[in-house]
Amino acid sequence: MFFKELKKVDSETSSPVTLSNVKPGALPLALADLITNSAHAGVQVIVCQDNNQMADLIQEVLYLMPQLQTHSFPEWDTIPYDRVSPSQEIMATRVQTLGELAKIRRNGVQEKKCFFTTVRALTQKIVSPEEFVFDQLTLSPGDYCDREKLITQMSELGLERVEVVREPGSYAVRGNLIDVYTFDALDPIRIDFFDDEIEGFKTFDPMTQRSIEDCSSIRLGTATELHLTPKAADHFKIKYIQQFGAKAGSDTLIEALLQGGNPNGIEHWLPLFYNRMVSFLDWLPKESEIICYGSVEEQGTFFHNQAVDYFTQRHQNLTEHSSSNQIEQKNIYRPVPPQDFFISGADIKAHISSFKEINILNHDAEPAINLHTKTPIFSQKSPLNTLAESIQTYQGPTIVSVGSEKQLKQLALGLGSMDISLVSKKNITNALKSFSSHEKNTYSIVSPLRRSFRSEHYQLLTYQDLFGISQARGRVKRSNKEISLQDINAFEVGDYLVHRDHGVGRFSGLVVLELNGQDHDCVMLDYDEGAKLYVPVENLDVLTKYAGQNSEVVLDRLGGTQWQKRSAKVKEKIFEVAGVLMQTAAKRALVHKSRFDMSLPLYQEFCQQFPYDETSDQLVAIQQVEDDLTKDTPMDRLICGDVGFGKTEVAMRAAALAALNGYQVLVLVPTTVLAQQHEKSFQKRFEGFGCRIAQLSRFVKPAQKKRTIDALKEGRLQILVATHAALSPKISFHNLGLIVIDEEQHFGVMQKEHLKTLSPNVNILSMSATPIPRTLQLAVAGVRGLSMIASPPLDRLAVRSQVMPYDGLIIREAILWEIQRGGQIYFVCPRLKDLDLMERKLKKLIPHLRLGVGHGQLSASDLDDVMENFYQGKFDVLLATNIVESGLDVPNANTLIVYRAEYFGLSQLYQLKGRVGRSKKRAYAFFMTENSTLNEKKAYRRLEVIQSLDRLGAGFSVASHDMDLRGAGNLVGKAQSGHIKEVGYELYQQYLNEAIETLKANALENPEKETFKDSGSLSPQLNLGVKISVPKEYIPDLNVRVGIYRKLSEFTNFKDLEEYREELIDRFGALPVSLENLIATIQAKILSLRLKISRIERGTKAIAITFNERIPPNIEDIVAIVSKNPTLYQLKPNGKLLCFLSSSQKQNILESVNALLMTMNEALTSTSCKG
Repeated sequence: MFFKELKKVDSETSSPVTLSNVKPGALPLALADLITNSAHAGVQVIVCQDNNQMADLIQEVLYLMPQLQTHSFPEWDTIPYDRVSPSQEIMATRVQTLGELAKIRRNGVQEKKCFFTTVRALTQKIVSPEEFVFDQLTLSPGDYCDREKLITQMSELGLERVEVVREPGSYAVRGNLIDVYTFDALDPIRIDFFDDEIEGFKTFDPMTQRSIEDCSSIRLGTATELHLTPKAADHFKIKYIQQFGAKAGSDTLIEALLQGGNPNGIEHWLPLFYNRMVSFLDWLPKESEIICYGSVEEQGTFFHNQAVDYFTQRHQNLTEHSSSNQIEQKNIYRPVPPQDFFISGADIKAHISSFKEINILNHDAEPAINLHTKTPIFSQKSPLNTLAESIQTYQGPTIVSVGSEKQLKQLALGLGSMDISLVSKKNITNALKSFSSHEKNTYSIVSPLRRSFRSEHYQLLTYQDLFGISQARGRVKRSNKEISLQDINAFEVGDYLVHRDHGVGRFSGLVVLELNGQDHDCVMLDYDEGAKLYVPVENLDVLTKYAGQNSEVVLDRLGGTQWQKRSAKVKEKIFEVAGVLMQTAAKRALVHKSRFDMSLPLYQEFCQQFPYDETSDQLVAIQQVEDDLTKDTPMDRLICGDVGFGKTEVAMRAAALAALNGYQVLVLVPTTVLAQQHEKSFQKRFEGFGCRIAQLSRFVKPAQKKRTIDALKEGRLQILVATHAALSPKISFHNLGLIVIDEEQHFGVMQKEHLKTLSPNVNILSMSATPIPRTLQLAVAGVRGLSMIASPPLDRLAVRSQVMPYDGLIIREAILWEIQRGGQIYFVCPRLKDLDLMERKLKKLIPHLRLGVGHGQLSASDLDDVMENFYQGKFDVLLATNIVESGLDVPNANTLIVYRAEYFGLSQLYQLKGRVGRSKKRAYAFFMTENSTLNEKKAYRRLEVIQSLDRLGAGFSVASHDMDLRGAGNLVGKAQSGHIKEVGYELYQQYLNEAIETLKANALENPEKETFKDSGSLSPQLNLGVKISVPKEYIPDLNVRVGIYRKLSEFTNFKDLEEYREELIDRFGALPVSLENLIATIQAKILSLRLKISRIERGTKAIAITFNERIPPNIEDIVAIVSKNPTLYQLKPNGKLLCFLSSSQKQNILESVNALLMTMNEALTSTSCKG
């Protein structure tokens, strides 16, 4: 027992029972005692205040009672009468819990079970036990299973069908394989069928899509509260029209349901799908015990009144638009009456009283069992000194709870220096057994207990309370061991593509042409004057993406000369660019810098003082940075990771390694607000390490600025956090060793190039969640080092995104909902003139709203005041332009509303979205548009992408999408943007790479004197009369097929090609013959490239080989081969080489051609070696 007072409470105690003075820290221990005291097998329900407290308590109680069976019934993570569906994970959890209760109703209570829920969950009605459907399916290898029926079942269970499985709650069908990712699984599972027999299961990595290991079985269960069948849809339609009248029959909800869709937010009409809705309490056995924390009636009344208020607003809106036009009538929100969907606080209280009831209060009450616990009041000293003081002044034993062994080690060292020793115990039970209340021993435990408290017998002090470091809830996260760099230039129908020989055309689809009597997939391009060009799929490497704005693109004319003139002009200029890049890279490669010493004790101590456990990706990134800094060549590395994933700690490790080795560090940031925040976080992290830290921005007064510049020049300042002010020629460093560029996408190319001139041997570390396309391209190409941090911290929840037309009601509800849960809101407009309009609208919607306005035209001091006041919580809503895109770190702000979202770029939207979701609370982002502007295809695609990227760690995908959507910025300066526009970014990059390779090969001192040697399309044409395709039946999705074609066409070695072949089998099943033919054709193409062959054609008796040049450079070697085998080869005067085939060789033409080319390659290689 943790509290002797609770021995009085057992199964026989009369109801209700009240416990008083149970502070939050004592609550999990009190619950453990109450659960233990209930000796008989039965159901206990703990009613928590919200989902966060529920999740914390479950983890804490399970720590205290590891054998306890627990289930949770969370509240929906939406506001009442929302247009957004609850998260699939929450719905799946709720349904699994109802399934468990349904089992208890059928079979009775066999053992003790504990159910956790929240007050708000109790205020919402749910389906009755009689109408509840919970299907569960267990599959094992060797089972016979109707595959088509299983696919239907998965949709009915609430799983979403997708093209590629990456998120829980989804499944995909590909050939003989079905991929499925259930909510309770650590990894998704691939089911392999042979006809209708299940051959086996394998887990796979959702990023790389590659298999991990075999597994023995899979269990599928209902994952939605709405069992959406055609019968349910018909039932809904009848009740919907009965409720809202005939006009509702043409509602978009009705249309979507009758077409087999699952409209977003349909769950908010749940009562219309069922005959009877009941309380969660109606599901419980009569002998259940209910334990409530706080006043359930008071909280329930608040939530019920809130739902009624939201209904009133919706209903009033419905009444006002009763005579509106047909289009508005289709889209109008028709809310279910609150009495059909919600329960009042008084009714909940009355229902609870029919069970055995225990009420837990954190204050005094009579009559009650008083636990006499208190919450410690900590002093304003440093956390370590506060802990020491709390231990020394308390007249009794102390238990110190930390979240990890790492934290324990830090505390033991710190307290040891104050002559306080910690006695380590396995758990709190062992600690309590070790002492009497008269001792002053101090014990330590590693536990998930979060809150401190004092009782009459002992005190519990937690690391979280003292140091402000929140404990993780311990959900297991799979580490992304391999990051999939997705195809950053995927082709889609309608895209503009550039053919190296023919210029810009429009991709209009895949077509099947008959070549030599066999079907052959080709990409069709539209050109000017209606001309069409067909490119065989094995030659897609001649095509590149043209990422310009659609309205500005002009199609080239097939056979015209304009393309050749434009590309020739670009090639001439490209050598200047290549020369600059080569010289910069060469200078940095030749420069030798001092190696930083990692073994310094102070640096090791700095690393140890990081209070969190690093994620696996973070550790890899830190290791890569340390490796770079300990080399004798300058570092140039990009850290790509989402907001809050730990990039700053990587930068701080690099800064510490540089500063402690005697070098200065410049941390460059885009905004003054971010400069202030970074200065504070750096000073806190570097406290005690003798590093002087300052900032330079427009907020720094002139006198302070002068002192900082002088200290920098004289070497008395180790770390400078600065905005663009640091680029001033007036600023010089004494010994600059490291530049950290945060939010690098906000800095221009020339600014970043200027930084390299500050010191020839300076190390550069760039950080971004959404790097600009140029940086991304250089990193992916290997020119710069790339570290990916894709593993989110424990407990980080993805931001829920919703794209919708402007809706004042939703704005009002979202703001009030966030304020109600104690949070703040960002409201962002694209233009300055929108701010006044929106300020008036917001004040009309919510008259007493505390509102602050921020934009770039405010004075420095005024803007600083606005940002600081928002950070301090002095107002609820920050109405601003995209000045908040970067730099603000306000963990309490968890709702974002973007007005006219179509005006923002994709990276801007993602950066804005990154302003919220920095705490354990679920965050929401509403991207609102004006309907008339959504006709613009690119704007719509941006919003589609931002809504689809709800997973954590999607920043790299955003940068990739952004390169497609807006093209690339300047490569080395403004003058180059025009050249990039002429040929498209991707082809420009190819030209540049070829120019650099030419320069490297010739080792020229003056690159501008060299001319560009164009190698043409560089893609051998093979016409061998075999069927080549990825059949629709094998991979239905066109974009996936085109992606495979493109990837295959770009391979240049057999090893990578074979690995990709294995990946295709792994992902999609056994390869069809036409795809095997394509892979064999690619093998022949690789050999043709090596042999400088431009074309291979099949004739009746022989194959004809055409070389790149009429007289190839290795003509003597080819003549030698022909001379040795005159019956097999014949060299024609026009330079063509004929290779004669036997009848058996003609039967398997691809195998024969590859064998022939391999023989030629070996012969030519052997001849050149002898030469």
